[in-house]
Amino acid sequence: MMKKIVLASIAVLLVLILVTGLSIFLHMPKTAYILTEDLYNNFKLKKELESQYNKVTSKRKAILDSLKFDLQLKYNALQSGKSKLSLKEFEILRNQYTQKQTQFDDDNNALSQEYKDQIWKRLNQYVKEYGKNKSYTYIYGVIGQGELLYAEESKNITPDLIVFVNAKYEGDIK
Repeated sequence: MMKKIVLASIAVLLVLILVTGLSIFLHMPKTAYILTEDLYNNFKLKKELESQYNKVTSKRKAILDSLKFDLQLKYNALQSGKSKLSLKEFEILRNQYTQKQTQFDDDNNALSQEYKDQIWKRLNQYVKEYGKNKSYTYIYGVIGQGELLYAEESKNITPDLIVFVNAKYEGDIK
């Protein structure tokens, strides 16, 4: 009789361990990581906005180069005594050039930040959608600054996510 009670107790205990273990296994989070810099740099929207940014900054640089060249010519004429421009008028022109340069620098920085914000907003939206579609509990972003010190390479979903975000951006995925 005692043997049956012990065996029954062991059987119940094994069933509990099996059920609990299975339950824990079924509820394990699905995790992965992405190399955020790779994702960011390979996103087509980033490449498009970078191209637009470069066009804008090139135009601004051309304007500044032209103003600087004109300013240099006026300075040379002033130095040689062949200018109708006074030193005070030249200083005003030089200050205007400096103000324009500062304005362009500020505008370039603001445009760069605006584009970065647009890119990250879209990427975060797409990563969230990808995670839901693929039933991930967590997707970690790795930027190489020590947040995630080690992960199995098989958990790196960056290449798949790059394909997904670019297809989503181009409208290939609804």
